[in-house]
Amino acid sequence: MSRILCLVAAALVGLAALADAGRILIWMPVGSKSMKITYLPLAEELVRRGHEVVIVHPFKSEKPLKGITEIVSTTEIKKLLDQIST
Repeated sequence: MSRILCLVAAALVGLAALADAGRILIWMPVGSKSMKITYLPLAEELVRRGHEVVIVHPFKSEKPLKGITEIVSTTEIKKLLDQIST
């Protein structure tokens, strides 16, 4: 039984080496800076592994993020904040 598991594991590792990178979209049009901090390490690791990452978020990063495209969605957060404050 353990031989079969070893063979299956070896096959999966071999197939993973042949996999291509993909395009990842992280969609957070309404969120806080602290929410962005939690998933930023994941996005950076995906870039390191060859993926293209696009983040949609209402707050622009203070420093440029290598390999990550940022789209700032300030209109959605402004609408929400206007509704809350009225």
